[in-house]
Amino acid sequence: MGTVTNNPFSKVAQPSGCVHGLKAVPLRVGLLCVAAVLGWWVLKVHAAHGGNWTALYCTGSRSTIPGALKAENTYVFPDSWGYDGQFYHFIAHDPWIARGFLPSFDNPALRWRRFLVSLLAWTLAAGRDAWIDPAFYLVVLGFVFLGGYWLAQYFETRGSPSWWGLVFLLSPTTLIILDRMVVDIAATSLCCGFLLFAHSGRRGALWGVLAASVLARETGLVLLAGWCLWLTARREYRRVAFFATAAAPAGAWWLYVARNTPYVELAGWGFSIPPARLLYAFWNPMQYPLEPMVNRAVIAFDHVALAGSVLALVLAARAAWRAGGYLRYMIATLGAFGFALTGTAAADGFQDVFWHARVLSPLTLLLAAEGLPRRDWLSVAPIAAAALRIAILHAALLLRIAGLYHG
Repeated sequence: MGTVTNNPFSKVAQPSGCVHGLKAVPLRVGLLCVAAVLGWWVLKVHAAHGGNWTALYCTGSRSTIPGALKAENTYVFPDSWGYDGQFYHFIAHDPWIARGFLPSFDNPALRWRRFLVSLLAWTLAAGRDAWIDPAFYLVVLGFVFLGGYWLAQYFETRGSPSWWGLVFLLSPTTLIILDRMVVDIAATSLCCGFLLFAHSGRRGALWGVLAASVLARETGLVLLAGWCLWLTARREYRRVAFFATAAAPAGAWWLYVARNTPYVELAGWGFSIPPARLLYAFWNPMQYPLEPMVNRAVIAFDHVALAGSVLALVLAARAAWRAGGYLRYMIATLGAFGFALTGTAAADGFQDVFWHARVLSPLTLLLAAEGLPRRDWLSVAPIAAAALRIAILHAALLLRIAGLYHG
């Protein structure tokens, strides 16, 4: 069985089966992930939204659609503020902040910093509004493919079954995009690229996925910081300097965004002593407009998912205590970030599985990737707990289609 070496750039770290082209099983894993997501999209869009694919952006009636996009016939959810995907859809039409879309955003600076998926969609569509939507869906599916493909290759290099790459389908971000677009799919997919390229010692590719992950979401900066800290602990200062430059593209872009967007205070965010937000979520669970018995059942699963996030933080602390290779070091760093969020996130952040499971997706994925080759099944529990809760939403759709549920 393969092991995680302390130095992924040594000759020992180069596995005999190092992948430089497409391999059959990892390719099938990636394609199966895409088929699963695309198949569900087709079912959801045609069964629940009248064939209007823009429903995947989850645009709310209380949000303001930019005037230039009103002719798109965007699907609007009534009496709703919508969800994050609506903003990244708008950004894909205006990545350079040049079309006056700012009034349509809750927090323009925050949204535009995370513009990797939107930029790729705009580029694929050659900047043409009419092509943005299909390009956006293709970009998201591309990251789904890469996540499964890279993860399958990683497990192969560890001497484990490549089919374990299907664990990517259980990642909270993958399960969430079955229902609505979130750019976290790019961050989670790139995390799989980090696993593969760090383990195989492909320095250029590793630099690329780290740079891209910071442009996808700020949590990518935590991943990059953890990697540089590990190299620093090993006194590999030249490599620290090299990889630190992976933050430069995002730094330049964030400066541009800061100069072209207004500052908006994050509603509900503040500072308290960790794990105050976690305790609040346990004692004050989200209430749903459902029948009392169904409401209690869903809340019970919310607690299961929340317990999974707590377990992820505990396992990260265990990794820090045991130290060891770079992967455990990365887990500890992401765990420290996650623990900090339990004192700084919005008051209702940990009440919502779509928030806490999504933000902790890189951590839960790394835990599963590190533990599975060692047959440490506890390491899979956090990702499984979140998957169980999110699956309820998708099960409800199937029941509605079958006419067995009208909630």
